[in-house]
Amino acid sequence: MNISGFSAQNNMADLRQSADIIDETHDADGIVYFGFCKPGTTGTDSETWTICRMTESDGITKWEWANGSAGFNLVWNDRLDYDYYFQNFRVVING
Repeated sequence: MNISGFSAQNNMADLRQSADIIDETHDADGIVYFGFCKPGTTGTDSETWTICRMTESDGITKWEWANGSAGFNLVWNDRLDYDYYFQNFRVVING
């Protein structure tokens, strides 16, 4: 998968299928985290991730990216500690 940006045109099924890891433990709060890692990543504690947070509240869904970045330079284990920002990234699913 290549993350060059994100568009609302991508549907949830595609995003779920493309994510390398999904954290739904906060789903009761309306929050789901999607992690995408560089090829060759062997764990969740290396700076090889990009992380998207989906928040649903009152019928509104927000997609925000950790530190506003689609670069694979974040640690999945730290996903709760990042600031999340709207970005105009497009998730491109190859294959």
